Amino acid sequence: MHIHQKYYHLKIAGAIVSIEDCKRVSCLVKNLVSAGKYYIALDLKEVNEISGSFSGFLSEILILLQKQQGDFIFFNANDAVADILKVVGFGDRIHNEHVSPASEEMLVLVVDDEPMVRELTKDFLAELGYSCFEAENGLEGLRKYMMFKDVLRFIITDMEMPIIDGAQMLQRIIEIDPNAKVIVATGFANDEKIRQIHNLKNDVVVLQKPYLCDQLESAIHRLLSVTVNVPR
Repeated sequence: MHIHQKYYHLKIAGAIVSIEDCKRVSCLVKNLVSAGKYYIALDLKEVNEISGSFSGFLSEILILLQKQQGDFIFFNANDAVADILKVVGFGDRIHNEHVSPASEEMLVLVVDDEPMVRELTKDFLAELGYSCFEAENGLEGLRKYMMFKDVLRFIITDMEMPIIDGAQMLQRIIEIDPNAKVIVATGFANDEKIRQIHNLKNDVVVLQKPYLCDQLESAIHRLLSVTVNVPR
């Protein structure tokens, strides 16, 4: 099998034994497919056990991807996991010697109620090598975060939005993951809500609207150059 250079690397951790385990992985892959990721490489380095029942879910995923002319493969599978995959008919998809996790693509959640802002941000991110999920308000942003949090690199959000604003959304996200990476894009840099967010999480990066691609790139660099480990 030819290894496509655009495979998205998805790290899986823990055992894949119960039906719930299988559903968890299957749901994550399907979410990636819905975001346009049609070539997926499953990194099984941290998977020490897998059940034969997972084959049914893998078959479903394969059909879904093939409809989009896509594919999936495995890498970093240990001997025990590889043996199970071979038994259930997926041994030809193990490519431990061909795939390096260093080429992992980054996914971003963009939350803004202005379609033109989301589209522009999406274009800027594409120029910088990122792909994104979009949400048009804080409630949808929180839902998308819960769906994709295991694969998100960071979040870019507006503050003033309908239903749930950016501050309320981020408060909930920070409660779930204190180490979440966040860029707040706003036209009101001195807004009280910005101060509230900084009180919750002091490494939030504020990006003044309107912004250009190089300004977004600088904000991302500042965000990712800071490592803050918050006790859970």
